Amino acid sequence: MSRSPGRSKTAMRPPAMRPPVPRRMSLQYGQTSPATTASPVD
Repeated sequence: MSRSPGRSKTAMRPPAMRPPVPRRMSLQYGQTSPATTASPVD
């Protein structure tokens, strides 16, 4: 179980860095276009 937490941190790293990236671009692209930001970000 000691190794489980170590892997959990790595899995949380990618998703945690992804939200901030699209959120910043969403402000530049348009706050009213959340779906449009997800397309270019993807």
